Amino acid sequence: MGYTHYWYRKPVIDQDVFTAIKSDFQKVIDFNNSLQDSRKVRLGSLQGTGGTPTITDDEISFNGIGSESHEGVVFEREIFNPLSPSDNRDSFHFVKTNRKPYDSVVIAFLIILKIHLKDDISISSDGCESESDFNYGNDLFRNATGMHLRFTPDAD
Repeated sequence: MGYTHYWYRKPVIDQDVFTAIKSDFQKVIDFNNSLQDSRKVRLGSLQGTGGTPTITDDEISFNGIGSESHEGVVFEREIFNPLSPSDNRDSFHFVKTNRKPYDSVVIAFLIILKIHLKDDISISSDGCESESDFNYGNDLFRNATGMHLRFTPDAD
């Protein structure tokens, strides 16, 4: 096993809401890129082999790079279930970061999702034992966006 974040979400996100999510996440990316080398999280494409995070009108995906990568985050605006196209139930997702450096960016991203999706997303994490597990992600979010919100996963 490994250190993992989990979420349930609605299958379709309004374009306006997704645009706001993209905008706030871009602030996190830009702030991270402005940091000195020792504090900057190396972020790349979904595969973790380099490149840059993907931020489009329909998808956000990213990972760490090289030995600082683990599982990539994929967040799509619309999730289509080909086995049940009319299925409107919440869908389950997770990312195992194994506490690698990009975990702070994942936490900042989850905060952004919770702000914009409100009750349309439920987030939990293996890091629920201590609030300090989320300090780096909370700090990154606050410094990038100027918003003061402390992330704590939803209670089970």
